[in-house]
Amino acid sequence: EDGGKTDKQAYLHAFVALAASSAVVAGRPGAQALLSEAIQIIQTRFWSEQEGAMRESFAQDWSNEEAYRGANSNMHSTEAFLALADVTGDAQWLDRALSIVERVIHQHAGANNFQVIEHFTQNWQPLPDYNRENPADGFRPFGTTPGHAFEWARLVLHLEAARRHAGRSNPEWLLDDARQLFANACRYGWDVDGAPGIVYTLDWQNQPVVRHRLHWTHCEAAAAAATYRRVT
Repeated sequence: EDGGKTDKQAYLHAFVALAASSAVVAGRPGAQALLSEAIQIIQTRFWSEQEGAMRESFAQDWSNEEAYRGANSNMHSTEAFLALADVTGDAQWLDRALSIVERVIHQHAGANNFQVIEHFTQNWQPLPDYNRENPADGFRPFGTTPGHAFEWARLVLHLEAARRHAGRSNPEWLLDDARQLFANACRYGWDVDGAPGIVYTLDWQNQPVVRHRLHWTHCEAAAAAATYRRVT
């Protein structure tokens, strides 16, 4: 659920592109047309070549761009771009994924002890107090989200392997960033309040804020661990 929003969201379009990619691989009727439309919208509406990242959202008529940039929508766009590179054979999607990772992870998370910053202004200035009064928001919670750090770690490892397979060069920091994301998510997210499992969110001092144990968080941790084990 997206809270009943009716605007055009990068987050949702990333999932359309990912689903269309899978449908093309599965040979489903209409899949190629859906994929082509999803790519066209991403390239003409959401992708910012200047920023090297995705714009967040617009009104239904594509007016009123939201003055916000989100790590979450860019994370799922990275996932979609990996699938698009695979299904289309176009390695520019790997370059775009790397551009997102460099901005969100290497620059911003790297400068923040690899705590993933989730919320930014339109000019990519961090918003550390965003939703402090609504910390359990399902899509834009306050603080940092260990589950997203695990998810980013998996995607960064996937990106490194995909670029290497495509003959694209990788920056030296790529694998190390994935390792640090994974290590810090384990260190600060697991069993931090004396109960088993990984908390939903932490504040900027790595103290639990929302202590719920969500299923997707643990799925991402397991997937990241399995991927990390294969790489190392």
